[in-house]
Amino acid sequence: MPFWAPQRKPPDGQLTKDVLLGEGGTGDVFKGRHHRKGVVAVKIANISRDEESFCREVNFLRNFGGHKNIAAFHGAYYSAPLNDCSSELLEIVLEYCGGGSLYDMINSTEGQSLRET
Repeated sequence: MPFWAPQRKPPDGQLTKDVLLGEGGTGDVFKGRHHRKGVVAVKIANISRDEESFCREVNFLRNFGGHKNIAAFHGAYYSAPLNDCSSELLEIVLEYCGGGSLYDMINSTEGQSLRET
């Protein structure tokens, strides 16, 4: 049982997903806008694949999000997919951290140290 209590998707206009930033095995990440937090990152994942893993991820973000090395957690919302009523999507809303992906940053600085900001 999850320790977090995701809500149903916010009313239209309160959370938008504007630009696809990346796609991965567990979901897609969009740059969007939250009506209170401003520019955010929105991770959309199909939790029917591994609900326990997503519960752990959200609990971790709730507890540690906002640490100087971890994006701030702004909420998690359930939303039913338009084309598949048998599964649920989870939208995790996080602080937007521009500058590209960690993967790209690591590969572009091979053999060099990353400076701390």
